[in-house]
Amino acid sequence: MQGQLLSRARSGDDVAFEELVGPYHRELQAHCYRILGS
Repeated sequence: MQGQLLSRARSGDDVAFEELVGPYHRELQAHCYRILGS
């Protein structure tokens, strides 16, 4: 199933992208905050 989501996300499917990164939203946000410092 993740392979299908990945393929859909790569082809521009926003819903598939959200399904992939949604569970990691907080961690991604914190990582970007640390990198950008703002």
